[in-house]
This record gives sequence, structure tokens and C-alpha cells, in this order.
Amino acid sequence: MRSSLGIGFLALAWTAHGQAWPAFEVASVKPSTDAETTIGMRLYPGGRLTITHATLHDLIGDAYHVPAFQVVGGPKWSDDDEFSVVAKPPAISASSRITPANPRTAPPEEERLMLRELLAARFQLKLHPEKRDGTVYVLKVGEHGPRLQAPKDREMFPVLWGRGGSGRPDSMDGHNVSMALLAERLERELERPVKDQTGLKDAYDFFFEYEGDEAAGKAGPPLTRAVEKLGLRLVKQKGLIEYLVIDHAERRSGN
Repeated sequence: MRSSLGIGFLALAWTAHGQAWPAFEVASVKPSTDAETTIGMRLYPGGRLTITHATLHDLIGDAYHVPAFQVVGGPKWSDDDEFSVVAKPPAISASSRITPANPRTAPPEEERLMLRELLAARFQLKLHPEKRDGTVYVLKVGEHGPRLQAPKDREMFPVLWGRGGSGRPDSMDGHNVSMALLAERLERELERPVKDQTGLKDAYDFFFEYEGDEAAGKAGPPLTRAVEKLGLRLVKQKGLIEYLVIDHAERRSGN
């Protein structure tokens, strides 16, 4: 039996815990423009949230904290058209009192709830969760143990860069990165769930190259083997993948 994830269901779930449904005080949703040079989500003092060059699938992923590949269905534009969001939480909210150490800091759950409400209101969005059989991965330590470097700067905000270019292998360059964050990035690249079972609780520096777009003439080992350079391994398994399925969405031109 599937359950609706329209705004009504979510509001009931939230108010069942004795709290009012949270919403942004001010919010704008507009088509992205070429003048916007940043991509993705940023969090600023006072809880101001910006998201740029994001499809509706991306925005749903941000709101529900799942990779965008786990958002499926909907009209064609929902995975093609890019939008930008600027939103500010109300002064009475806990989110308005945060001062993130870095704009890439993940937003608090309260603001993800506000984003869900915003998407439901602006796009008349309705979703339902659905589990499907598929391929998943488990990230484990290799037979001879990890080959990871202690971070040069433990106070540094965790950064995991992805690089690549025509005729060159893609790469991942991590600084003060946890295995949970690495697993999250591997999910995005493989478009499959990756569960961290390394048991490694520290953060590390690392670098490795892997095969990117083969059609573009890049070289290097496939991503699933490239992690072996770090003394890790990706184990493929069959499992259930939980998707968010778009039942209804209406395109909005702006605000």
C-alpha cells in the first residue's frame, strides 16, 4: 500500500507531534539564468537558503535529503528545466539563528521541511514513496586495510571535489572527508544507493582517478574498482531501493 506525500499528509505528520507546519517567511522560485554562476544549495547566516540551477527532481532531493536519482516520474520538464530558489525562514524559527561555518553546510531538518512545503505550494507537488528491486552497493574496507591519509587540516570544512576533462580521467579529491560523505558522493556518481560499512569514524584526505565518460575518450579504471586505491572496495548486491515518485506537478513561471 502506498502513502501520499502531498502537503496534506506531511502537515498531518508534523502537527501530530504538536508542532505547526513550518514555512519560509519569504521565498522566491524562478527559472535559473546564465548570470547565476553557482550551482547547488548554499546556506547563509540567519538561515537564508539559496539553490541554483536545480531541476524539480534536484529540489525534491534537497527537500527530502535523498539523491536526485531516487526521484522519478513527473512531466518531462521536471527533470529538464532548471530553477533557482531564495528563501528566508521566519524570525521565530530555530533556523533563523544559525550561523553556518561554510555556505556548503547542510540545512537543518526544519528548513528541509520548509522546502517541502514550498515545493508543494509552488508546483502543486504530490509524491508517494515506492520500493523497487535494484542494484545497491556496500562500501567496505579492503582485504589489506585502508590506505587513507590523515587530514592535513582537521579544522577544514570537508571538501570533496570532482574533476575531469576531455581526454582525461575523472577524479575525486577529498580533504577532511568522512566515509559517509564519500559514500554519498559515490551514490551520485553510480546512481545507486551506497551504504558505508567501513567502520571508519575518522575523516581523511585522498585522491583517485577513475573512468568517466568512455565515449569522450577518457581513461582509467571504473569507479567501482578505482576506490581500491584507497584500500576500500565496493560490493554489489541486490536490494530494495526506495524512490519518491512524482504523481503530480505543475510548471510555474516564477515566484
